[in-house]
Amino acid sequence: MVSVMYQLLEEGFEATVREKKDLPGCIWIFRDGIADGQIQELFTKEVVGIQRALSMFRDAHDLKKWRPALEYLLCNKNTIDRFGKWDQEYEMVQPLDVPCVVYDHVLSDRLWDFIIFGYHRAKKEKTRPVRYIVLLDGLNLASDKAASKGAALDLFQFVFGLTYMFAFSVPFPLGGTSQPSPIQYAKHYAESFSQTILASDRSLKDLHVSDKLNRPHVVTELVVEK
Repeated sequence: MVSVMYQLLEEGFEATVREKKDLPGCIWIFRDGIADGQIQELFTKEVVGIQRALSMFRDAHDLKKWRPALEYLLCNKNTIDRFGKWDQEYEMVQPLDVPCVVYDHVLSDRLWDFIIFGYHRAKKEKTRPVRYIVLLDGLNLASDKAASKGAALDLFQFVFGLTYMFAFSVPFPLGGTSQPSPIQYAKHYAESFSQTILASDRSLKDLHVSDKLNRPHVVTELVVEK
């Protein structure tokens, strides 16, 4: 995780200098879902690894004043929860007909989590809600001051908006994707790259993609050796 994040920062820094832009003040990480029992291990391995890479990158380029806020969200679509609205006329639960966010009462007391149900009329009975867990809140969106200004609502809108940013689904005939676009892109290119792994590839350094291809590359150089 340290190597991947460090390489990402290096390439981003090179583009930033070339385009004469400022470094970002906030970095968002969206991670595919895992079981609740693995959250602690995930935090100690991935979240801490990202923080270490940020520290190493800052020291390497003497960027003492650059301390970006880090927002780390876990996105779990394998939730068993289902939601609907009570129809008083027929006295039964009907499928939702608008997008909604569930953020209180039925969720965890230990974590800041919420569930987003992205409604679409063509698949309203098949759409599964996605549970989001904010593992690291560098922007302090959960603070009383930020909450009074609607920061949590802005977070919900931001996450929901990202489900409509996966270019391969344009024009979204069935609505947005089930998870935010960063995760969808990661899954798409990971599957594409896995199909190029040959039987002759024996180590991490054997894996590479031509620089002429406009797609993500695999990090094969480890920043931190064992």
